[in-house]
Amino acid sequence: MRETPATRGYTFDAVTLDVGVGRRIVVWHVHAEDPKALVLVVPGSDANKSRYAEGLPVFIPHGYDVVLMDYEGFGDSPGTPTLAHLVDDVFAAARFAQTRHEHVVLFGASIGTPLVARVAAELALAGCIFEGTLILRDEVELWLRSNHVHLPHLWHVANMFIHPQTPDDYDVMTYIAGVDEPKLFLHSIEDEVTPYAGVQRILEVAPEPKTLWTMRGRHGRMIRIETDAYIKTVVDWLDAHVVAGDKAK
Repeated sequence: MRETPATRGYTFDAVTLDVGVGRRIVVWHVHAEDPKALVLVVPGSDANKSRYAEGLPVFIPHGYDVVLMDYEGFGDSPGTPTLAHLVDDVFAAARFAQTRHEHVVLFGASIGTPLVARVAAELALAGCIFEGTLILRDEVELWLRSNHVHLPHLWHVANMFIHPQTPDDYDVMTYIAGVDEPKLFLHSIEDEVTPYAGVQRILEVAPEPKTLWTMRGRHGRMIRIETDAYIKTVVDWLDAHVVAGDKAK
């Protein structure tokens, strides 16, 4: 755990959520003044929630509460990490978020993006943000293609290996088609982990309303390259599609 929201001067509550029998995760609810909505950050698989504290300045000063979560076995959430349990963790965190604010936005990063699509296809949300969108079943093929490995037989072998290991809950191409809420996609053309071609595939099946902002920088580091533009893009989208959209109803 590198830091807490308090390290950056923000007020927060640490809340333990029950996730099934004998399973728990710990989330941080970070408070903005008079919040317009709440953003639940659904993380990638490479770090715990303390790393995502660097994104709090995107939201808190602009009137958006944030919930930072860990998956089971990450950070101060007990247990052992397992791919099969992640979706239950996100459902638990999303339902908790809905008890804290009537307007909840899910923000998925990397492996969090198919989980956001899965949860959003079932829950009523105010919007979804996807950064570094991941098509887990096709990721090896997409990566080989993006690195100019033009060997269709190798793509086929990779798919045969990956597909049976991927839970159905990660089928982002199926679930994104059922996400009618406003959607913002953030993706770098320089992403070395989740190729840009992946988000292009997803945009083909994602229903309107949808917005794509193309960025630069390595996977998960885009906020550090164009910080001011990143914040403005996200906040302007939230203000236009979540806040203004609610007032228009």
